[in-house]
Amino acid sequence: MGLYTISAECGQVGQTLGTAFFKTTLPNLPMTLVHAVAWSTVDDAGLTLQIQDDGSNMLTTALDISDTDAVPAEWKSKHVGGTNTPVQIAGGSILTLDAANAAADTRIQFVLTFLC
Repeated sequence: MGLYTISAECGQVGQTLGTAFFKTTLPNLPMTLVHAVAWSTVDDAGLTLQIQDDGSNMLTTALDISDTDAVPAEWKSKHVGGTNTPVQIAGGSILTLDAANAAADTRIQFVLTFLC
């Protein structure tokens, strides 16, 4: 068993993030999402982040990332001291991140951790 981590910063001047602003195909082995943390670079009222596996929401509630990086949003499974049920993902799944209510020029930073 090992850990697989994805981290990135998305967004740029003049761009408004929206549906599938980040998209990647995961390696062809089953994984389990155990931790997610995300934040925006500016206060952006109403900004949320949803993580999707092949088009289906993985989290029951989108992460509220409307405040700056001083207050990151975090989702933790029982594997890492949280209360959420870990989310299993089939190998080769397409992972996308969707931003809702993003203002222009907002950048989003995130770190996703999986067990594999």
